[in-house]
This record gives sequence, C-alpha cells and structure tokens, in this order.
Amino acid sequence: MIYFIFGKDTFRAQRKISGIIQKYKEKYPQFLSFKKFDEEDLNFSDFKLSFLSQPMFSEKKLVLVKNASKNKKFVEEFLKADKNFLKGKDAFVIFFEEGEIDKNSAFFKFLLKEAEKFQEFSLLEGEKLKAWIKKEISRYSFEIENKALEKVITYFGNDLWQISFEIQKMIAFKKGGEKIIKEKDVEELTLAQEKIILSYCVDCFFEKRKKEALFLLQKEIDKGTPVSLILFYLWKHLRLIFGLKEMVEKGTPYFFIKKSYPLPNFLLKKFLLQTKKNSFSELKILNQRLFELDYLIKSGKRDPVTTLFLFFLQN
Repeated sequence: MIYFIFGKDTFRAQRKISGIIQKYKEKYPQFLSFKKFDEEDLNFSDFKLSFLSQPMFSEKKLVLVKNASKNKKFVEEFLKADKNFLKGKDAFVIFFEEGEIDKNSAFFKFLLKEAEKFQEFSLLEGEKLKAWIKKEISRYSFEIENKALEKVITYFGNDLWQISFEIQKMIAFKKGGEKIIKEKDVEELTLAQEKIILSYCVDCFFEKRKKEALFLLQKEIDKGTPVSLILFYLWKHLRLIFGLKEMVEKGTPYFFIKKSYPLPNFLLKKFLLQTKKNSFSELKILNQRLFELDYLIKSGKRDPVTTLFLFFLQN
C-alpha cells in the first residue's frame, strides 16, 4: 500500500505521518519492521531490498521515504524498475515530500495515480487557520477569545510548529482554573525581549560563537526558560539554515531566495552568513544529534539541562 503525503505545511503533514506509523505499530506490535530513508541516504537498491528481505517470521514492512523527488538518481531508477514488490499485502510505504514538488513530473504523477491514499497539506490562511487553532486548543479542553486568537496569528503567522508550542505553553502556565485563553495570556508568554535573547543565543550557536552561546544559554536556564522551548528554537533555526543552504549551493539568485524566504533583509543576510559557517555535513550531524538529544530528554534517560549544555559544548 502506498501513502503519498506532500505540501508546505510540514506540521500537519508530520502529524499525519506519525498517526499512520502509530496505527501500524498498534496493529502489528510484534511483527512490524519500520525503516526510514531521507533524500541523502536514499538509493533504490536499499529501498527495494528493505521489502524483499526474507524474515524468520511473517513481518509487516513499513517504510518512510522523505523528499525522494530531490534525489534524481533514485527517481530515475524507481520509475524504470518493476514496482510489484510494493503491491504485497505486507508492504506499506509512505512517500513524504516537503515544500514544493513539480506536479508535472513523472514521479509526482506516478505517486498520485498509484497511491491508495494521498493528501496535500497547504499552508493555512484566514478562517481555516483560525479554525485549526481553535481545534488545537480544544484538544486540551480549552477555548480562546477572538482577540487572543488574532494576537496569536499576529505574533506567529501560520507557523503551526510554533503556534502548537505556544498553545501548550499558555495552557501549562494558565492559572486560576479558567479554561479560556485571553489576550493577556498570549502577551504575557510571548514577550518580545525574551524571544530576542533566546534567538540571539541560537544565533551564536550556529555562528560557532561558543562562549557567547553558553553564557546566554545559562541566562535562559537561570530565568526558567524550558529546555523544550530552547530545543524548539534550535529545530526551527536548523530547518531554516538547511533550506537556505540548499538554495545557496544550487546557485539560486538572491531575488529567488528572498521570494522563498520573505524576511527583512538584515535577517535574511544574517541567516545566509550562518549557512557559510556550517557545511551540509555539519548540519546533518547537528540534525542527528538534535534528534538524539530530544529523544534522551523526552524519554527521561538524561538530565535535560546537563544534556543541553553538553550539546552546546560539543558544537
């Protein structure tokens, strides 16, 4: 069975994919073999072998393939090959394409035609964005006033990753037992100065200014900034640097970079400078280390603060 998930809204797409994976884990708790391929480590032989290998027991094979369209060699081999191995009753594959994809390409048309289930996640705007925020808040049995809702959108736009985190933060710090988020709740927990200091800490980290980064990190910890919030800023920043690095490496003109990332010039130039200070291999290692750090902290296997400081020290 083929699932095809694509679009610019990576938050809802990732949540959909997590739901699919969790469904299969619950359905086949002892017999599910799960494998993930990213565009960098994806080759057709390994992909095909992951379905053809013969286990001792009757396994169900679930494979997640991320951004395959960016790997030209894989796409060429995939389109030429016999793909009957994907049609077995024990084979499940999720193709996930982030951001833009050429909808006129043979690869896109094949997936759209052959996928039993497909879904596009476009960025939410207007009333759809408001409805999503209300629904997200209702998951915690809370409501939000209209003025507060407008304030959330003013501060965070349609960045669902950050909006989701801010919702959790507002609910966690809500006092008095009242289950309504008000305008003052949004303002109190999104103070501009706090965001600037934390952002500067992350800037120092990616600009390899270790002493400054560690000093600012200590200040954040001392004032009670949650480790989860610092991790969120690191993840968000890393995704941005990755995207810019890819465009720079391809020789994309500044005009088109600016169009893809409509940021103030001083911010965009700052981020572009950070791409020069980090190679692709360094960014990939950081991505893996962040993933491991997040897992260790959430699983309770390591002290969050100590583990975070070690992460900064090793950069």
